[in-house]
Amino acid sequence: MAFDANIRGLTGTQAGVDSNNNLTVNLPTTPLQAGSAQVSFTRDSSTARIGRVTEEGDQYISQKLVLFKNSFNNPIATTPMSSQWSAEATTMALASQAGFYRFNSGAVTTATTGIQMHSWRTFNVEDGAPLSGRFYLRHTNGSVANKQIDIGFGYANPATGQGSATNEFIGFRWTTAGALQGVLEYSTGGAPTSLTVNINAGVPLSDNVARTYEVLMCDDVVEFWINNVFQGQIAAPLDNPGILKACGYPIFMRLFNSGSAPASAPVLDVGDISVVRIGPGADIPQPIRQVLHGRHCIYPQTGLTATDGATAAQLASGTAPTATAGSNTAAAVSGLGGWFRNTLTGVTTTVHTNIVCTDYVNPAVPTAAGAGNDVRNLVLTDIMIPPCPVSVAFTGGGFVAQWFIAIGSSALSLATATANGTTAPATKAPRVIPLPIIDTYAATAAAGAMPTRAGDNSVHFNTPLVVHPGEHVTVGFRTIFVTAAVTAGAIDGGIGFSGYWD
Repeated sequence: MAFDANIRGLTGTQAGVDSNNNLTVNLPTTPLQAGSAQVSFTRDSSTARIGRVTEEGDQYISQKLVLFKNSFNNPIATTPMSSQWSAEATTMALASQAGFYRFNSGAVTTATTGIQMHSWRTFNVEDGAPLSGRFYLRHTNGSVANKQIDIGFGYANPATGQGSATNEFIGFRWTTAGALQGVLEYSTGGAPTSLTVNINAGVPLSDNVARTYEVLMCDDVVEFWINNVFQGQIAAPLDNPGILKACGYPIFMRLFNSGSAPASAPVLDVGDISVVRIGPGADIPQPIRQVLHGRHCIYPQTGLTATDGATAAQLASGTAPTATAGSNTAAAVSGLGGWFRNTLTGVTTTVHTNIVCTDYVNPAVPTAAGAGNDVRNLVLTDIMIPPCPVSVAFTGGGFVAQWFIAIGSSALSLATATANGTTAPATKAPRVIPLPIIDTYAATAAAGAMPTRAGDNSVHFNTPLVVHPGEHVTVGFRTIFVTAAVTAGAIDGGIGFSGYWD
């Protein structure tokens, strides 16, 4: 049947077709008369992703940067990978289960018991670059009452039972009433306020089925997806500067039984976890980009602080450092480098003894409800260690020392062991990295004597060293040959770092 070249609308105006019978239409040229177009991806009848436009009217591009990826398909029993996770538990246990990490592996129904994990690393939301957290999960007795499951981003005090109110939290919650919700929990200096949206009409999905739960944090809205199907969203509260009060949060996962015992044991299995930033990439290298934000490591970690001091130990002109004996468990000075005077009585005839010169702890994530939070990861790119002259003449001595840097410990002591926590965060052993700097000091060295050095004064880390909130940066030397113990004497020196807060 031939196509009628004259198509009349209800107003009587005419449209035409070309020689191929394709409809020709003049689009509006004034904004108020223009229509709209929506870019979307449809995989099947129940799945659609909608293209995004910024507040300035720019189309978001689909570049993605994977910030974190973790799977649990490894033969672990009850201790997680503590270089990445802190785990705390009361009665409940963790266990590896055929590619999943099982919370409450012992199927405990006892009231006021629980288990939680959070990543040492924190993640932030940048303007125009949404942050996606994807969690591959399954559960048993997800709809039972008197239990709660949280998974997303946030933090809470690991008190007895792991049921403390979260300071801030964005993610999925299986509630004590047996419902399923998306949660935006925020605080502006006091008790947290919870905004929620029901997921699947508030009914947890069926047990023993693995699904991908995704929380997508944008500038002014949080979206919740399951298996790539949109479930709901929560807009930024009117009394908050955005969906986040803090600049970033760790991944947070927990399961706990409330004050009354659940009728059946809740169990949570966590598989793959990924955190992805969506948006344009930077046109300049990351260190320069962060420094332009005012985040060089010589500055305080947060944007606003009570004092405008440096992170390094700095002294007024004419003021010498306090003489302190460094050891394996104590530092000559606290700070991200700086000047120090190290009394070397820790140099004994026992070789391979650690003598710590400086130590700095990256401020930890606060857990108290309403506490201010702007914690960031510290990325170190360089360390500078000039030769340290003898400032107090040696009695005894004669030794060879190799410098080192240690990162990742949850305490100053280099003897700290890795262990899960209960009502306090897990402890974490240091990762000690020998540096290519070796100094030799002569026996009974006089004040002003310089060591004989092998190696350069500075080291660049082609792979940067990352120090997460709550972790220590420790610098010192290890005696690798000793002629005699140093019973008196000291060295003065200075240590410097280059790096940035992420």
